[in-house]
Amino acid sequence: PLSVALDDWMEAVETSTAATTAKKYRTEAKQFAKFLSATTAGPMVEEVDAKTIRRFLSDRRKNTSTSTANVAKKILSGFFESQLKEEIIQANPVRLVDSFKETSVEKRRAKRRAFTLAEVKLAFSKAPDDFWRYMLLMGFFTGLRLGDGACLRWGSIDFDTGFIRETAAKTEKTLNIPMHSTLSTFLR
Repeated sequence: PLSVALDDWMEAVETSTAATTAKKYRTEAKQFAKFLSATTAGPMVEEVDAKTIRRFLSDRRKNTSTSTANVAKKILSGFFESQLKEEIIQANPVRLVDSFKETSVEKRRAKRRAFTLAEVKLAFSKAPDDFWRYMLLMGFFTGLRLGDGACLRWGSIDFDTGFIRETAAKTEKTLNIPMHSTLSTFLR
């Protein structure tokens, strides 16, 4: 049954990927199982066709961005590729489904740019308190994500060497970031 195969696949994914990635995969797997009302009685993996995948992804697209729907497609494709390797199915039905195209509004939003120095200075001058001034400096001088900056521990800051040593929550990579003198002064 599909529900059992999804659970088995998730166990394999959770041992081979980062926790945040596995969480995203599990969320999509649950959404897919829920959409199909999958139980241990069915449907079977081999009963899922491209039309079913297309309906699910179209439903996901109604409630999410194009990018999120396309990520769901990639995750499902990974599941069906695993089933193909195990010879449970003969072909990956996701391969027959086209990815979504971004709308013109999404394309405009996706064109991100860095803040100018003037914009950072303006934001800093309007920050309501030291926490937000710290967050602006941390983001500007280190590139850390908001959550990593907010959860940074004093033990991660080495004033003697001038480095911040942090493990990024999203990627779980250890970062050694040189500390700019402006940030160092603010933190002191």
